[in-house]
Amino acid sequence: MKVLAGGEFQGGELNLGHNVIRDYFAQDQAQELNGEQSVYEEILADAPFDMVPQLRDILGAFLFSGDDIHKKVSVLSGGERNRLALAKMLLRPSNLLLMDEPTNHLDLFSKEVLLGALAAFSGTVVFVSHDRHFIDGLATRVVEVGDGKVSSFMGDYEYYLAKKSEAAPLAEQANQAPPTADQRPATVSKEDRLRQREEEKQRQREEKGRQKRLTELETEIEKTENVLAGLEERMAAPESFADHGTARRMGEEHETLTSRIAALYAEWEGLQS
Repeated sequence: MKVLAGGEFQGGELNLGHNVIRDYFAQDQAQELNGEQSVYEEILADAPFDMVPQLRDILGAFLFSGDDIHKKVSVLSGGERNRLALAKMLLRPSNLLLMDEPTNHLDLFSKEVLLGALAAFSGTVVFVSHDRHFIDGLATRVVEVGDGKVSSFMGDYEYYLAKKSEAAPLAEQANQAPPTADQRPATVSKEDRLRQREEEKQRQREEKGRQKRLTELETEIEKTENVLAGLEERMAAPESFADHGTARRMGEEHETLTSRIAALYAEWEGLQS
C-alpha cells in the first residue's frame, strides 16, 4: 500500500494513469491529527474553500453532531479519531483511494456509514481489510499477493474463495507423487463415515445458530439505538428538566440503554471474530 501511495521502494517504476489523483489512508492515519484543535478546527484546516459550508453535514455523516464538533481531538477515542481522519480524507478531491485497514476501531454503525460512502464513491478504492463484512460489501476485485507473484480475481470475495477452493485440489494433486501401495489410505469404516457425517452436521448447525444470533443482535442493536435516539431527543428539550424526578429517570434510562448497546456490540464482535 505504501508503494502504491508513492512511498519508497527498492526497484522498478510506479506509473500513475492519466489524471489519477490518489489519497492514502494509513493504519496509523488517526495519529496524524492535531490533538490541540477541536474536531471542527481539524477538518476545517484541510477543507477546500467550496466545501466549508458543508463541513457540519459531513461531520454529522461521520457521527459528530451537536457539541461533539467542539471536542478536542486529544480526548477522542480511537474510533472517533479514525472517523475524523476518514472524513478529512473524503473531503479532498481524488479519484483513487488507498485505504489500509480503514475499519480499525470503528463500531458497527460507523462501519456501515463508511461502507455506504465508499460504495457511492465514483472513483477506485484499493483497500486492505480483515473485516469480512466490509470486504463482502465493497470488493469487486480481489488481488492475492504471494509466492513472488500477484493473482487477480475479477469478482467479489465469495468468488475469490470459490476459485481458490477449486484450484486447491488440482494444485495438491499436481505436487504429489502417486501414492505407493503402503501410502494408500486405509478403507474408512462405516462407523467412521457416520461419525464424520454427524460432526459435519453439528458444525453446520453451530454455524447456522451463529448466523441467526448475529441477525438477532443486529436487529436488537438497531432497535435499542432508535430508543436511545428518541430518549436523547426528549432530553434535549428544556422542559425535560422542569421535573427533577423525570430528569433523573431519563438519566438512568440513558445509562441503561448505553450499557445495553455496548454489551450487544461486544457480543456481535465476538461472534464475528
